[in-house]
Amino acid sequence: MALAHAHGAIQWLAADAVGITYTVSGLSFQPKAIRFYWQGMASATDAVSQTTHENRGVGFATSTTNRRAVGTHSQDGLTAANCAAVPVDLAVAVVLDNVGSTTGLLDINAINADGYQLIVDFQITANLTIFWEAWGGTDISVAEAGHFFSPAAIGNQDYTVSGFVAAATDQVVMFAGCWGGVINTANEIDSCLTVGFASSGAAADNVHITGNSDEASATMDTDGYCKTGECLSSIANGGGNPTTRAQLTQFNTDGFRLNWIARVDTSRAQIYLAIKGGSWKAGSYTIDGSTLNSTATVSGLSFAPKGVSLIARLSVESTAGTSVAGDVMGLGSGSSTTDRRSMGMWDENGTGNAELDHTIQYDQVLSFASNAGALLAAYDINAMNSDGFQIITDVAGGVASEWQGYLTFGDAPTGGQTIGVAQAAETNAAQAIAVIVGALIIGLSPVSEADAAQALTPTQGTTISVGQTNETDAAQVITPVPGVVTVTVGQVTEADVAQVIGVQVGTVTISVSQTAETDTAQSIALLQGISIAVGQATETDTAQPIAVVLGTVTVAVGQASETDVAQTISAQQGTVIAVGQATEVDTAQPISVIVGAVTVVIGQAAETDTAQIIAPQQGSIIAVGQATESDLSQPISVVVGTLTVAVGQVGETDEAQAITVQQGTVIAIGQASETDTAQSIIPIALGTVARPNADTTPGSWLPSTGSVLYDMVDEVIADDADYIYATTATTCKLALSPVADPGTSSGQVVSYRAWSPTGNGVIVRLKQGAVTIATWTHAVLPTSPTTYQQALSGAECDAITNYSLLSVEFESTT
Repeated sequence: MALAHAHGAIQWLAADAVGITYTVSGLSFQPKAIRFYWQGMASATDAVSQTTHENRGVGFATSTTNRRAVGTHSQDGLTAANCAAVPVDLAVAVVLDNVGSTTGLLDINAINADGYQLIVDFQITANLTIFWEAWGGTDISVAEAGHFFSPAAIGNQDYTVSGFVAAATDQVVMFAGCWGGVINTANEIDSCLTVGFASSGAAADNVHITGNSDEASATMDTDGYCKTGECLSSIANGGGNPTTRAQLTQFNTDGFRLNWIARVDTSRAQIYLAIKGGSWKAGSYTIDGSTLNSTATVSGLSFAPKGVSLIARLSVESTAGTSVAGDVMGLGSGSSTTDRRSMGMWDENGTGNAELDHTIQYDQVLSFASNAGALLAAYDINAMNSDGFQIITDVAGGVASEWQGYLTFGDAPTGGQTIGVAQAAETNAAQAIAVIVGALIIGLSPVSEADAAQALTPTQGTTISVGQTNETDAAQVITPVPGVVTVTVGQVTEADVAQVIGVQVGTVTISVSQTAETDTAQSIALLQGISIAVGQATETDTAQPIAVVLGTVTVAVGQASETDVAQTISAQQGTVIAVGQATEVDTAQPISVIVGAVTVVIGQAAETDTAQIIAPQQGSIIAVGQATESDLSQPISVVVGTLTVAVGQVGETDEAQAITVQQGTVIAIGQASETDTAQSIIPIALGTVARPNADTTPGSWLPSTGSVLYDMVDEVIADDADYIYATTATTCKLALSPVADPGTSSGQVVSYRAWSPTGNGVIVRLKQGAVTIATWTHAVLPTSPTTYQQALSGAECDAITNYSLLSVEFESTT
């Protein structure tokens, strides 16, 4: 299931007595971690209010016994500020009155297979809307809620989370805090609340907001603070600047570390929700909140976001350690352009009486109320992209360069596999297939009718050896490579019986016998995995289709005979498949593949066909060739991972056949009838790679070893043990080895790996001489090695006129 996420709302009603439950169900996963937040208003539809008290807070839960919450209160309409705060470990939501008495407790009663249930532990006095976010799925291995108090001194403090891994990149900690030096004990004190996120020890991955109202102030004294580089803070009791501030600086084995930049005493309580598993990124961006339809885009993430949590206070980013007037707090959640929700609160500063303004919106991801009972500013999700998301200004009531913080999340990274299959005709010489870092290079050449036996030499991956002989050949044996595929192929004459293939959990054992003229149908028995049906026919079989759904292949093959004309193969970037057809009455052999193995259908040629040689290199590659006499070649065209194959043999009354592959491996193969002529395959070379071969301008970049830059980055397979690096803003230029013009305006890719332990950036340029062909900017690099595959546009491909003058330029930024 990877990482699963959902969000929603609960209407906590004053009429519901102790013991009443609220159930969330119908989720596609069992929640492992839940976050709750509220601000004081209640509404199931878009609404604003000027008469609602501030009852705001944040809660976390991972089980019925592991939960935390903080709650604060600021009373509307009084002549002097009345505020309170409390941290608890016995509920997921807590509400107070103006003297610090509990007026509502909501606890978690059960976590179910498709949701969870809350229960009223203390009846609330006024309706309240609570928003929630839940995470689950197989990616998550650790989820823990906890609390701590501000330390006795500044500097590093370590906190325990069992199962956390030092320097891991799949972990996150969510924070919330308020006044309180003792858990479950309320105080009539300032309404300070902080909300923050941290996804790594980098400053750019720490964000938070804080708001405060000064208890008992005759004239309202409210303040706010928002900052990247810190994950929590508390404003001084009595109002003013934040005097408690901290940054998460590293993940430890079984925990995390905070650097306390500032602190005053130990009376600030912080709660946290720590999660390991999936992909997480906390950060910030700026948007022009004063201009309608202005946008801000977060991109370059190593995962596709499944959701986003936003925090903001309708202002520019604060100066470190300095608050600004007004307690404004916006919180929101979203997972698409149509599924989002938000709530905003403004505790006004400088008024004679306490004046609080609230809004709840179900069609924006951030929203803020005005002091006139209207929606002042709102922001929405404009796009959820494969590497980030985009926010748009829906209601232009904010400020230019407005700061907004985010936490976004998605599945843990996954890998993949590429398989290429080529068949030669009867007169082909050895075929070779090599895979280099995901690019497939295939060379094919024809040989004569008297070919020798076929052999496949395994090199890393799934290997199958197939030999073809004529009429009365004895069986061939292929030696298995551990954990790969073992195939035994026997060929006989005339009256062979049906073939059977059995597949078991990733290891394929195949016995194949071939028949002549009167062969009956073959059957394949599969245990867990791919299903293949193969029928053998004689002389006049018509075309059969092969269909693939989500990587699972179903194959049916019929063979025909006599007078078909030529086939051609034309390869274009990617995985190339060539299929040859045999003559007369040979029938097909099936090979089935489970869990990364390969399924091959082989038809034998008549009379004196001899073997082809296929040598796979690196990957899971199988080449199979069958041909007779003088068939021409088949065409195959591949476009960037989507395989389209057209196979047609003509002659007499046969019509052309086609194979179309779209997203996966979908193949339809038809064979024509009567006296096929020999097949040939046109030699094609694909996947030409230009690699660094000289230092044109080193700048201040340094090699990890030695004195030459290009030697560090010219390997065929990426090796992070050698690299180039820069400690200052500088530019280097590396020449690329000359390559032939591919003659196409697509499928040209610039590939590189980059990272920065300190969150710095890099600008990458592809150049021809002094001319810049393409530029890619990474403002903040990930802290671990990350591969970037930059596909050139058609215009950029056409701009390259001399492939012998290409170079790549790296400019480090801070």
